[in-house]
Amino acid sequence: MTVLAIPPWMTSEFARLDTLLARVVLAMRMRRALTQQEFRGMLVTDAQIDAALGGQGRPPPVAVVPAPAPPEFGPRTPWQDVTERLGLGHAERDALLLGLAVQIDRRYEAVFAYLNDSMALRVPTVDLAMRVFEGLPGVADAVSYTHLRA
Repeated sequence: MTVLAIPPWMTSEFARLDTLLARVVLAMRMRRALTQQEFRGMLVTDAQIDAALGGQGRPPPVAVVPAPAPPEFGPRTPWQDVTERLGLGHAERDALLLGLAVQIDRRYEAVFAYLNDSMALRVPTVDLAMRVFEGLPGVADAVSYTHLRA
């Protein structure tokens, strides 16, 4: 269920987020050996996640998932304006997009619950952000537990 219509100028950002999330889904499936019958109704199924992420199949390795390049010609997007005005680098932009995703499109609730391994936790967490953006440049600096200490 989409809360807001994803504007055309954000489709490449959400497509990239879906690819990054699909990498974490695949890694989680390789580690998990739960039977679906045992937990029927208490978990989000693999089929539901595949549908939510557009059935991407096997996602590319992180090195093949570059940040979308800004268009060289044509109008600037509101997303570019906001992130530049806030002085955000690629890692911070990714973290902001991850946080906004569930507010824009409710299908991410199921994806986040699946990846957090908890139906009650349907929002992105710092741990999830670290797993989703692992290996991308600047992530260790932008999202780390040491920055959260008081």
